[in-house]
Amino acid sequence: MLLRDIKIEYGQRLSDVMTEIPANVIFYKTLTGIGATHLEINTSRNSIIIEPNVPVIKGKVKSIKTKILGVREGIYVPDIEAYLMNNTIPHKKIMTTPESFHKVKEAMARLNIDMYKDYFLMYDECERTTTDVDFRQDIILPLEDFFMFEKKAFVSATALIPSDPRFSEQDFEIYEIVPTFDFAKPLNTVATDNPLMALEKSFKEFIPVKEGDKVYIFFNSIMGIMSTIERANLNGRCAIFCSDDGRKKIKDNKGIKIYDHIDESKFETFNFFTSRFYSAVDIHVSEKPHVIVMTDLNVAKHTMIEPRSELIQIAGRFRDIELASLTFIANHDKYLFYRSREGAKAYLDGCEEIYRTLQSLRDISTSEGAAETLGEALERVSYARFLTKNEEKNYFMIDNYFQKEELKELYADKATWQDVFKEKALMEQFKVTHRDYIFGRPSFYPKVSGVYNYIDIVKRVVAFLDKLHDTETEEVYTVFDRQDALNELMKNYGNIVEAYSMLGGEKLCRIGYTKNHIDIEMQEYRQGQGVMTNYDFLSELDKSFNVGEFYAEKFISKKFKTLIDKYSLPYSNTKKLMNDFKRFYNLGNRTTRRKEKGYVINEKKFN
Repeated sequence: MLLRDIKIEYGQRLSDVMTEIPANVIFYKTLTGIGATHLEINTSRNSIIIEPNVPVIKGKVKSIKTKILGVREGIYVPDIEAYLMNNTIPHKKIMTTPESFHKVKEAMARLNIDMYKDYFLMYDECERTTTDVDFRQDIILPLEDFFMFEKKAFVSATALIPSDPRFSEQDFEIYEIVPTFDFAKPLNTVATDNPLMALEKSFKEFIPVKEGDKVYIFFNSIMGIMSTIERANLNGRCAIFCSDDGRKKIKDNKGIKIYDHIDESKFETFNFFTSRFYSAVDIHVSEKPHVIVMTDLNVAKHTMIEPRSELIQIAGRFRDIELASLTFIANHDKYLFYRSREGAKAYLDGCEEIYRTLQSLRDISTSEGAAETLGEALERVSYARFLTKNEEKNYFMIDNYFQKEELKELYADKATWQDVFKEKALMEQFKVTHRDYIFGRPSFYPKVSGVYNYIDIVKRVVAFLDKLHDTETEEVYTVFDRQDALNELMKNYGNIVEAYSMLGGEKLCRIGYTKNHIDIEMQEYRQGQGVMTNYDFLSELDKSFNVGEFYAEKFISKKFKTLIDKYSLPYSNTKKLMNDFKRFYNLGNRTTRRKEKGYVINEKKFN
């Protein structure tokens, strides 16, 4: 793709160097907050702007005076139709999440509007299509429509160049903003074995928090956030900004202020943010903020921060103000399994070869039973997740896989993590000071009093379901009220609701300490009803072993033997149990932990 550079001077906005965002471009802004969305909103054309999540839309609609329609949960097709038919708005500006785009599409169709011709489509913070698609697959739903628009753009400050061939086929160009000035922010990086202790030491040694200052901590774990609050005794001085699901994990009696959108008037001395606030949202403060970014692999692997994208985005959330300090604290895990770029490509190529072979066998099969069985097998193999519903390559899932393997490589080794900041793009963004804080006491997350354990959530759902099904509450809940309540519970706690109907509330409260406990109990229930297949074996095996965890060899052999006996499978040679187990999992090297020899499970070989 052709690369075009656009120079920008200090203090200039995007509207100072161009009149509109060109069509059919991947627009690499380099700088956050230079007004790409603002430019599109003020360009004299109809626009659909796709933003990564709801807080971004709420913030933009609130701050911009133009009549914008923000489409999200609670905004329906008739609302969109009314906006489109409002003749007092000369140029329609619709902002939507990827998940709500279908409502915009339906409204356009109802009104016979050719959106592909009449509207410009801007996909903002487009790198999220790659970074988030593995756990949020609906984020790429609008992309099939994206390529049908006559005029469209992929926009981000940290664009990851996608491999989807449709960009080249439609002659996309890359536009890159090139600042003519030094814009690098001072950054303190702290490599540590205990991020919580490193945070405390950082406050003492180089983060100069004065009376009246505010601290903003980006940490993608409710457990991690609550542990930080309890350890540092921050109750009464903090606020948490997270999703509604995150809010439900925090006990009401802790008195902590929790919000699902940015409201600067709600900021406390210490403010915590989960990943939905890492990009796109604008934060306006009058005092220079202390910004801290945290990764702790001991609380969750999903706290890993991508320096080339997420770190840059987080540092750019605060608009039109310098940062008082910027700190990135992270630990590392030498046992973290990853594949090199070459290894990842070879792995995917091998998976695809097997998938296509099975696909061919299915397609030429003359037996209905054989075709159906092969179809079920195709859904099971791990490569299926890299394909669309039409069994074509899902390039965004493939890009995501490569990106996640590279990310794990960074966090498997401290030196590799530190070296990434020597890359040209990151040296332009940051002036780095490295520190090592090694305590010899890795971070540990015991039960946190402020967070609901899984069994607490189970008991609350069961209590609510008991009430819904109590005939004496007929006056309180009409039939429709009950169905609405059940739909809401199914949306948030579908597995618990299903288990309630199978096992009953009393048993569920007795065994529901983890999702795995419930799933295994439900599996046994189904088996008692006559369901006993190899697919059930794979499901139970999957629930018995977690990727990334260490298991003693004795435990693996015993558990595996129990399952194969239960399902009468042909892996009964006790001398070959570990070899047979490796048919289902990739294992790390044999090692010793807690005085027992065993393995870290690197990856499962089934889907």
